[in-house]
Amino acid sequence: AVSQDMLDALDRPAFNNSKRWVRLRRVKAVYYRLLGKVYGWCGRRHDVVMANSSWTRGHIQQVWGRGALLAYPPCGAMKGITRKETGKVTVLSLAQFRPEKDQMKQLEAWALLPPETRRKAKLVIAGAVRHADD
Repeated sequence: AVSQDMLDALDRPAFNNSKRWVRLRRVKAVYYRLLGKVYGWCGRRHDVVMANSSWTRGHIQQVWGRGALLAYPPCGAMKGITRKETGKVTVLSLAQFRPEKDQMKQLEAWALLPPETRRKAKLVIAGAVRHADD
C-alpha cells in the first residue's frame, strides 16, 4: 500500500530511500501515485472487505473510498458472506510473506473449520517477499 507517510519521506534518505532516490524523488512520487491509483481501483471492486485493525479500516476508507468490516479473530467471518454467482466464499489474505506474518497460522486455523464450511469456501493466500530470507 502507498501511504501519505511514504510520499512525505521522499525528500530524506532512509534505509529504504537511498540518496539516489531522493535525487529522483519526482520519479518515485509519480510511481507511488500511479501505484496508489491502481491499488485504489482494485480495492473498490470487492463485494466484502474486512480489516483486522481500526488503522487498516481507516486506511481502506481513505485510499479505497469505501468502508470495511472490522474483524478481530476469532470471528464469524463465514456467516452471510457469499459470492452471488457461485454461492461460494473466497477468503483472501493479502500480505507480505515475512516470518512475523506467520501465514502458517492461517492454514492451521483453516484446517480447524468444519469440513462442510471448508467445502463452501476457498482460502487464497497471496503476497510478495522482500528478499530470499522471507
